[in-house]
Amino acid sequence: MPAAVQEVPAEGDFREYFHPPWQRRRCNWRPLGFTQSAQVVAPVFAQGRAERQGHLQIRNTDAMTRALLFDLDRTLVDIQSFTDYGSGRRAAEAIIGAQTEVAVPATDWSADTQAAMGLLVACSGNALWQQVSDAIERYELAAIASSAPMPGLDEAWAACDGVPRAVVTLVPETVARAALQWHGIDTNNLIVIGRRADQRPKPAPDGLLAACEALGVDPHDAVMIGDSSWDLGAAQAAGTDFIGVPTRPENLPAGTRTELDLQAAVAAALA
Repeated sequence: MPAAVQEVPAEGDFREYFHPPWQRRRCNWRPLGFTQSAQVVAPVFAQGRAERQGHLQIRNTDAMTRALLFDLDRTLVDIQSFTDYGSGRRAAEAIIGAQTEVAVPATDWSADTQAAMGLLVACSGNALWQQVSDAIERYELAAIASSAPMPGLDEAWAACDGVPRAVVTLVPETVARAALQWHGIDTNNLIVIGRRADQRPKPAPDGLLAACEALGVDPHDAVMIGDSSWDLGAAQAAGTDFIGVPTRPENLPAGTRTELDLQAAVAAALA
């Protein structure tokens, strides 16, 4: 365990959470729960230090939402449930070994999904990262034809037509665009920030910050809509507001702003 550690508050504040692998010593990979504090690696970035106003009200609540940021998997479409992440994990470990050296937020993802995403976080900045990502991507691409749209996808997407929007996801951009197009979403003019070698994946804020820069908006004027604690952590670190659409209420910490489905989340973000 690294010498410098801090406690994650029970309410799940992840803004100072992520520590890149090249600035930490070896530690055992494990998910972090929300119901009790846990030791994690000390922070190395300080983006998103906006003053909080109530539960996760990071931006000025009087400001108009200027952009929407969407997670992909199990927010817009469900790819995860159809992806053989067990095989993807084994293929990745054949390249770098079982070097799962990072603490990541707990989710209701399968153990293989959690471990595969943990590997990508653990080897961020490593010269082998792209090979690891490619090994997992093979199985994500194979799942697209079986994937399912999340309830209300068409209605929610139509409701935010004309609003600057982007998709920020843990899957590669190629997978995200192919999945959205498979379900009838035009991605020709859509900003999609997928996982890539030159930026840290969620729960780090890099993807959200890149999306806001591409949209030309301040992160405090954007709202992230996602289903998982990884999305919440990235939003808090970036300084964006967050609305959750969890598959189960217990997937996000108490006090997190949530809505019943994607359509309701978009309506709330634009209200």
